[in-house]
Amino acid sequence: MDPVILSDTPVCIGRGSFAEIYLVSAKLWVFKVVQNPQDADALVREYGACQMLFDRCNNDSFFAVPRALALNVPRGASKDPAFRMPPPWTPRLQSSRRAPRQIVIEEEFGHFDRAAYALDRVHDLPTAAKTYLRQSYFPQGVNIGPSLCRLYFGKEISLPSKPLRFVNSQNFPLDARRYQALYELFPQDLDPLEKVAEGMGEMLGRIHFCASYDGRDIEFVLGGNGYSSFSFWVIDFNQMRKWTKEESDIEKLTSSFFSNDPYYPRPRPSDPLYIAFKTGYRLAVSVHLSPLADVFFTEIEAEQLRRDEKRGG
Repeated sequence: MDPVILSDTPVCIGRGSFAEIYLVSAKLWVFKVVQNPQDADALVREYGACQMLFDRCNNDSFFAVPRALALNVPRGASKDPAFRMPPPWTPRLQSSRRAPRQIVIEEEFGHFDRAAYALDRVHDLPTAAKTYLRQSYFPQGVNIGPSLCRLYFGKEISLPSKPLRFVNSQNFPLDARRYQALYELFPQDLDPLEKVAEGMGEMLGRIHFCASYDGRDIEFVLGGNGYSSFSFWVIDFNQMRKWTKEESDIEKLTSSFFSNDPYYPRPRPSDPLYIAFKTGYRLAVSVHLSPLADVFFTEIEAEQLRRDEKRGG
């Protein structure tokens, strides 16, 4: 049998309006590279935010935050060209669920002439899960993907009346019904819906109150663990804004909640998934800040009611 040759050439595996994601098959991390060289400073801010979230929000959380492993800003790309690595990370709790950090040196960035940072790789879904999703939801003849799934617990995706012609083979949407079907196939490897919704609330509460960010445009995804099981992640931090932990600044949290894709259960007090979400959120908030959490819940529930009434009317 011929040996498997791992390439050192980066391959683009994802692209958005802000950045591209590159994978080197021989490495355990990916690179996030700005599309526009003028966005170098924004990437530097995201690198710092990713570091802070990993340190303050990630240790024993249900959803993992990827580590920011190293940043490289080439000369001429920013006012502050530099190569940076975070300091050694010491778990705050002995029960940390996270593995030791990979070391990424400056030479690893040699393929990129734009600002980039290296971060933990979210592995592809297990092969059996990919096969099930393709057979259930993809057009016939599509034999790739999905790599990850976005967890859209705030949206009900209707079943198409005829086979789909196009799907997103990288980030496939899983609403609560689709997730439940996947869970029933892999009950030993996945968690129940309510546990995942609680984990979303836990992570958003930590982002709000432990890291003081509004969570704008973050994504909750289901991936693999590099072996034969699953992993849950929160990713994409470039649009997050700081907030003051004052009641007058709650509007930032509310607007970010509704401007994000519908990852969170809709804030209807009778919805069991939303109740689980609130439970997880409250667990992340210290007692002296819980009145601010109450204001946040009041605001998003009132906004959801207004939207429901407008839709019903």
